[in-house]
Amino acid sequence: MTVTHRIGAVVVGEGEEVRLAFQTVKAGDVVDLRHYGTFGAAKTYMATGKGVTVAVGKIADLIRLLQEAEAKAHDLGLLTDSTG
Repeated sequence: MTVTHRIGAVVVGEGEEVRLAFQTVKAGDVVDLRHYGTFGAAKTYMATGKGVTVAVGKIADLIRLLQEAEAKAHDLGLLTDSTG
């Protein structure tokens, strides 16, 4: 049995979002970052199958990696204060 605790979502396009959730699965506790979208006339979000699941113990590593990506995006001019 999978137990899910949704943390939140980020809208990434019209009818698209990335959701973050904790799940307890047979292998243990994980963080699930998954792409959801609406299809056709449906207004209900459905998982697209794209995403990543990692052990909860890796949260600090993921945060560090995202912070490094943000800094690099600034260095490359891909991200400015107005685009953040």
